[in-house]
Parts: sequence; structure tokens; C-alpha cells
Amino acid sequence: MIGDNVDIGSQCVLVRGILHDTCVGNGVKIGNLVNVGHNCTIADRAWITTGVVICGRTVIERDVKIAAGACIKDKVWIGAEAQIGLGTVVTKDVPVGAKMFGVPAQPLRTMRRV
Repeated sequence: MIGDNVDIGSQCVLVRGILHDTCVGNGVKIGNLVNVGHNCTIADRAWITTGVVICGRTVIERDVKIAAGACIKDKVWIGAEAQIGLGTVVTKDVPVGAKMFGVPAQPLRTMRRV
């Protein structure tokens, strides 16, 4: 299911759900070459840039920003308004409003809000 006012870049893959639908909320922006795994949920106004890989059964809450080249492990929950930095590898759940960066992802307290 894809919501209203969604932009999806070129050469993206959104894998159809197996047990549940893969859902993309309203106002979501997805850059080029993004791979979204099966049974994922991307809530309203999420912003996902080029080259991001999101593995199966991941939940991305509203207003999340994910920078280019990030990789999100399967079955991870990313809280609302979180920010994931360039090339970050997320292996664990991310709290609401957290700013994560690195391999593996670590909280970054100095990242400015975009």
C-alpha cells in the first residue's frame, strides 16, 4: 500500500509483503536506488535518500530522516523524528528523536536538527 503524495526515485525496489503488506505512508520521499524489504512499514513524511537498504519487517515511524547509504537491519523499529546519518548501519531499535551515526549506529548528541 502506498499513500498519497509519495515520491519514489528511479530504480527503487519495494518488496511486496509476504505475511502483511509493505506500507508507505502519506508524504514519504524516497530517493533513487533504495531497497525496501518485505513487510516494512514507513510512516507519514519519512525522508529516505539515495542508496538506503531497509531489510524486512522494519518499522520506520513518522518524520524520520535517513541519509544516503544507510543500512537498516531486519526487524528494527525506528522511532518518530529520529535521524540516521550518512552510511550508518542500524542493528538495534532507535528511540524517538534519536540522532544516530556510525557502524554500528551510535547516538550522536551534536547533530543539528535539519
